[in-house]
Order: sequence, then structure tokens, then C-alpha cells
Amino acid sequence: MLTAACTWLNFMGVNLKELYSNFIKNKGLENDPGQFELVNILDQYKPSLETRNQPLIKRIFSKGSPNKEEKKKGIYIYGDVGRGKSMIMDLFYNSLNLKNKQRIHFHQFMLDFHNALHKYREEIQSISNSDDQVIMLAKQIAKKATVICLDELQVNNIADAMIVDRLFTAIIGEGTFIVITSNRHPEELFKDGLQRERFVPFIDLIKQNFLIFHLNNFKDYRLDKLTCLDKLFFSPLNQETKDRINEIIGTITGNKKLERKELFIEDNKILKLERTYGNIAVFTFNELCLMPLGAIDYFKIAQNFNTLVIEDIPELTNDNHNEALRFITLIDCLYENHTRLICSAANPIEKMYNGTRNRFEFGRTISRLTEMQSAEYMMAPQKP
Repeated sequence: MLTAACTWLNFMGVNLKELYSNFIKNKGLENDPGQFELVNILDQYKPSLETRNQPLIKRIFSKGSPNKEEKKKGIYIYGDVGRGKSMIMDLFYNSLNLKNKQRIHFHQFMLDFHNALHKYREEIQSISNSDDQVIMLAKQIAKKATVICLDELQVNNIADAMIVDRLFTAIIGEGTFIVITSNRHPEELFKDGLQRERFVPFIDLIKQNFLIFHLNNFKDYRLDKLTCLDKLFFSPLNQETKDRINEIIGTITGNKKLERKELFIEDNKILKLERTYGNIAVFTFNELCLMPLGAIDYFKIAQNFNTLVIEDIPELTNDNHNEALRFITLIDCLYENHTRLICSAANPIEKMYNGTRNRFEFGRTISRLTEMQSAEYMMAPQKP
């Protein structure tokens, strides 16, 4: 039996510190003290997590020893965009020798939960005992995953704010370990939200049960990828341009799958975005300018994403007057928020508009689009 246990131990998860070192070496990245400190912390949790559901003999002979942090129910990692939070969480997730684990964007996780809760209530035709229903679904989630990695926690609607405390209290109560990434310290979450007092218990839950780690390095690795590009505006609209845009999207997302996301605006208005990844969003021109959107919508997009890709911008003339006006407003909002922009268009920047009705107004747009391609604009920080 001892031999069998030792053989099993040979198949424990990969050492995360070695995995991280090899990764940055292969990618040509620099050693980062903040990242390495986080990797070291996560690596200390791996042995106990990988043996948590194993027979006693395997837990006895597992490598590593308990440490004072193992009483924590999870890790909350926060820091500015592009600091490597998602990268390190993915390395940790992939290194875990576990079958019952889940890695998902926080927004998608909550959408799935609300859909499951709605379906369950329809089946039983009741909304009573809502706490019991949340706990029941939380137990189902915990049963499927010993470890859950949630990327980009950001609460921007009252439906999530009112339920996350009950949901996550129940999940960690079942023994599931949760890793969360976010751009904000827990105290900054849902700061100006409606009925925020109902959200505060979730903040307290994180502060009491999670190790809170500030990834405080100062290098934006996504920005590195953008500044290495020779240009960010591509024309004309042909297969070569399409392939180049897709290549750039793959580069700045790490070839990750783009996800759907709902963006809360105000007065219960929600924008449904089809292609996002973290702080990057991809749109067609028609999605942004053919639809009846305005400055408040564009500002909300600019505030939630630091990089936008806009594809298939047509030639703008008097025939698409309204679309041209919306495009002017869109660029103004992105420029004011210092959002980075990558475009594909029918014509070069200086020939984008060939109408007469908005020629004066579009002069400013051409000027701003030109400046937004510069290295100075790309390197400047996004406005809060």
C-alpha cells in the first residue's frame, strides 16, 4: 500500500513556481517580484487542495505541510489592468491535479447561476424560501468543483449584489476553495451601487475568509503587445485586413475564447456585448453605430474596457448621416477616457468621411483617430 501511495504521489500537480519560471522564459517576459510572490502563495495551497478529496493514505503521504494560510477559504487577487492576474490564475488552475475544478469569468458564472435559479423556480412554481433555493444550487456548484477560479469580478447590477453573499457563503461552507481576480479592492466593489448596504456583507465575507493579495507591479503586459505593433488602423476591408485583425485579437487575448457580457447602463438598460475578454472588447461598426446608442452607452463601454477593436467601418457619407454622428460621439468618448483603439475600415483615416453635412465635425474625429495611433497615446494611462 505504501508503494502504491508513493507511486500516486509522482503524479501530483506540477510545481507552480517552476511552471511560472518556464512560462515567462518561453514568452520572453521579465521576472516580476509581485507575480512571483503570488505564485509562491498559490503553490503553497496546491498540495492540500489536490489531496482534499483523496483517501486518507494519500493525504498522509502528500508533499508539503500545513501553513497558517490554509484556513483561508480562498484568495482574492486585485490590481490594475494588464498586471498578469488572469495569467497567473490560469497557470495555477492548469497546474492543479484535479478533475473537479472550474475556471470561468465571474460574469458568466453569475449568469449561469441566475438562469439555473430561474429554471428551478419555474419547475417548482414558487419563489418562496429563496434562501433554501440559493443554498441548494450552491451545494450543486460545490459538488462539481473543489476549486473554482473566477476571473474579473465586477458587480454592476443589483440582482448580483443582493445574492452574492448568500451564494458564496454557501459555496465555501461546502469546502470549495475560490480564487478571484478583480481590478478593485473589495471595499471598492459596487461602490456607488443602488442599495449598496445589501452588498456590504459580501465584502465582509471576502475580508474575513479570503487572503487578499494586491498584485502591485507596474508593468502592463497587454500594453507591451500593443506597442510592438507597427500600426493599429487597417484598410481597405479585405481578407488580409481581416486576418491581421484576428491575429492581433489573438495576440492581446492570448488566443482565449471571447465571451458574452452584459453591461449595465442605467434605468435597467443593459447592453449585450457578444465578444469580450477581460478588459478587451470587439465590435463591428454596425453594433456600435447602426444601433441607437448615445454618449452614455459609449462612455460606459470606455470605462469598462481599456482596449476596443472596431471592425468593418464603412465609408461614411451623407447617406449614413446618423451612423457618422454616432461614430463622432463614440471616438470622443473613447478619446476622453483614453481607451486604446484598433480598427479596420474601408478607407484610411484621412479619407474615412466623404460627405458634406458633418465635414467640419469629422475633422476633430480624424485628428483624434490619428493621435490615438501614436506611441504617446498608447503608453499613457487610461483615465479612471
